[in-house]
Amino acid sequence: MASRWRQVVLRLAFICLVGVVLVSCGSATRPHNIRNTPSYYHVRHGDTLYTIAWRFSVDVRDLIGWNRIRPPYTIYPGQKLVMSPPPGYRRPAPVVVAQRPPARKPPVATRPPQRSRQRTRIESGTTVVSPEAQRGGKPAPGQNPVSPPPVATAPVRPPPSPVNSKPAAARTLRWSWPLSGKVVRHFNSTLPGYQGIDIQGRNGQAVKAAESGTVVYSGNALKGYGELIIIQHSADYLSAYANNRERYVREGDKVRRGEKIATLGDRYTNAPRLHFEVRFRGKPVDPLRYLSGAH
Repeated sequence: MASRWRQVVLRLAFICLVGVVLVSCGSATRPHNIRNTPSYYHVRHGDTLYTIAWRFSVDVRDLIGWNRIRPPYTIYPGQKLVMSPPPGYRRPAPVVVAQRPPARKPPVATRPPQRSRQRTRIESGTTVVSPEAQRGGKPAPGQNPVSPPPVATAPVRPPPSPVNSKPAAARTLRWSWPLSGKVVRHFNSTLPGYQGIDIQGRNGQAVKAAESGTVVYSGNALKGYGELIIIQHSADYLSAYANNRERYVREGDKVRRGEKIATLGDRYTNAPRLHFEVRFRGKPVDPLRYLSGAH
């Protein structure tokens, strides 16, 4: 009797263990979206404003406005961020979010104005200043000192920003499919991990930008997304491409619609899926609303 009871207990324990393993494996590749946004968030190493906004489905402009973050919009590990609008909050104008601190450039050397070789006719009564006086020497007797003309200097260009300084104007975006394949998981805003669509593909298959824009994130810091790329297409629209094997773009790169940005790949399966999302002002929307008819 005791032996039979022991066998029953061992079988139950084995079944529970298998269930836990299956659940953990199934959720490992599923995007990890936070449904209940906390009141505050403490910045972790590797976070950017875009990844935090993406994780909590908020607009990066709101995140900046709620916390009064000023250019160049740098955040630090341990920093406490407000995750909800304060009373009377109004959305700010589009901003430029720098992912990396801008590098300093040496000052531009100024060139003295070149002398003209042409002879100038001098009208009667005009005061003339000698070259020695213009170089700082004493003016000749009876001559009034004249200030030299201002020296024109070349403007110093700031380092390129990972985000367009002027977001794309309101225009009709022309979306194309990021991957050729069958949609095997559809959008469902009520279920965690279904904030986009999954497209069946092959290992090594090219992943392409669905629209032109600027890469605002390229990395693997977001749980459940694997090798992830996020592209900003306008002040309101973003798209994301997850579960890649290799990424070919970096933050700040400008890409065109249809340009190869990554290769699909999953070392755990021969039938990888591209997880593709579209966000409008931070909120997930059904990508098929924009891709229908473009396949």
